Amino acid sequence: MLLAAGLVGGGLLAVFIQPTASGSPTARSGGVFRISLVGLDYIDPALSYSSIGWTLIDTTCARLMTYPDKPAPQAFRLVPEVAAAPPKVSRDG
Repeated sequence: MLLAAGLVGGGLLAVFIQPTASGSPTARSGGVFRISLVGLDYIDPALSYSSIGWTLIDTTCARLMTYPDKPAPQAFRLVPEVAAAPPKVSRDG
């Protein structure tokens, strides 16, 4: 999982942090940057079931609610990641 995230991050970092390439006469602007991840099923969280798919989703997407990176028992309580607050259940359910 970390390998896939490292490859994606390292590839993007290598593309954007090349100070000599911007002034070089051989540098090209535009085009398509492609990365092949063998075993990637979907990038949709509702459809993805492989560890590579979830690694890419966790690296590039935020969740409404998440489990915090804390020791138990706090690690088992959902907390907002990008949501304003936890969801509230109405009186009639």
